[in-house]
Amino acid sequence: MSCRRSRGVVLQRCELTYGAESSAPEAVAVAVEGSSLTVTAVAAGTAMVTVTATDPDGLSAAQSAEVTVEAGSIFRDDFDTNASRNNWTLYNVDFRVVDGVLRLSGTHSQFLGSADHVLETQATEWVLTTRLARSATDEPVLVYWRTGHDRFSLFRLAILDFSDGDNWWLAVWDEQADGYQGISQFAGNSDAIAEPGEFMEISFSHQNGEFALTAGDTELFRLSSAGRIGGVRLGDMVDRVVEIWLGVGANGERGLFDWVDLTGTGIAAEEASGSAPPGVEFLPRTKDPDRMRLGAPAEVPLSGKNR
Repeated sequence: MSCRRSRGVVLQRCELTYGAESSAPEAVAVAVEGSSLTVTAVAAGTAMVTVTATDPDGLSAAQSAEVTVEAGSIFRDDFDTNASRNNWTLYNVDFRVVDGVLRLSGTHSQFLGSADHVLETQATEWVLTTRLARSATDEPVLVYWRTGHDRFSLFRLAILDFSDGDNWWLAVWDEQADGYQGISQFAGNSDAIAEPGEFMEISFSHQNGEFALTAGDTELFRLSSAGRIGGVRLGDMVDRVVEIWLGVGANGERGLFDWVDLTGTGIAAEEASGSAPPGVEFLPRTKDPDRMRLGAPAEVPLSGKNR
């Protein structure tokens, strides 16, 4: 059936077909079924969504609108009272909130201690931030998160004065090697790492194709998600946050946490049960000297020696 027009006005009902396009499908996805448009938030970002209507004669009209997806709050604990204890499962630690600050103390003579929170809603395009302090240069304070990746399942940041002069080290747990792996870009010494007893904000993020770590206002690294480690794309390793741990050393070593906050695009969480992070034996101050560099985009094997 043709559509009769007079001076651009449709005089007879037309059977129109519709299409839609998103300028940034990684942030906003669109789908059309009949005359119904579905817009789905995929990740934080902005996209121009264009809808086109076409009549049987091939004439068409389009209309566009800007759609913004903002990162939402996934989890936050301000440690206002000891009621925060209900948010965490404890492994080899004493958990006490004093004046709005969580004081974690290791209770085992050999094993690291941690407080574990399994997320009810997992996060992509995420930012994980905590305000923390260590109690002494030889006592580590730790932040872990589980990635959901089959092989590289967990990252662990250790704030500690290591024997090689570094004062921070981000290691990744390799299920194939059954140990933590070291990558040269994931360690260093920075004046932004606060002295014992002084609080600082530590922030990890995976957004817009980049993986970054900052201490206060100082960027410790920012890497493309296209880099590969052991045959695996970095972006696939850090795509989501499934579980969070806050940790300390063994045998009375302490860490202080003012708050922890995770924002991002929420996705349905698969059923999961919490556990202590792997590799909880005493954290040595000596790291593997043969750490490899992240390949971008070439594949680079991991050293396989850090445990």
